[in-house]
Amino acid sequence: TCSDKAGNVSAPASFGPFKYDDTAPAVTAAAARGPDNNGWYNAPVGISWSGTDAMSGIDACTAPLTYSGPDTKNASSAGSCTYKAGNTGTPAQVSIKYDATPPVATVAPDRGTDANGWYNHGLTISWSSSDPVSGIAFCSSTTYTGPDNAGVGRSGTCTDGAGNTSAPVAFGFRFDATPPTGV
Repeated sequence: TCSDKAGNVSAPASFGPFKYDDTAPAVTAAAARGPDNNGWYNAPVGISWSGTDAMSGIDACTAPLTYSGPDTKNASSAGSCTYKAGNTGTPAQVSIKYDATPPVATVAPDRGTDANGWYNHGLTISWSSSDPVSGIAFCSSTTYTGPDNAGVGRSGTCTDGAGNTSAPVAFGFRFDATPPTGV
């Protein structure tokens, strides 16, 4: 109602109905799939945001994206949603461990040749590497004790904590453990 200075009061007037929503939407972030290996992603992964709002409904959310690097143990992306009444929800963040770079393996025998470029008793060959992001989970190793051969070859790899495997690295050698026979 309204009243004037003379004390006259108007008839009541109504306003409405009107819409009111001041509760921010609930926002969630999610990766499009689970980790590839041991909690790590080693290939591009989609990230998206969604929200719920019981009153006015969701108008828009941060556009989905694809994370493809850089390699890091704590990559994160944040996004939010706006509901139809115009308020924006508290940003939701997704954190991932990402390593898409395979390690580079190197090979090393446990010792040098025994005589004239030949090995004449058991030989252990190991591959090694380092990975500054997810660490090394496994590297090949083998022991060779025969048969005698002028062209033996072995190859090995290393795998990091994210499941990336190095290119095979070959090691060639000559092996003869059979003593000569006397005449």
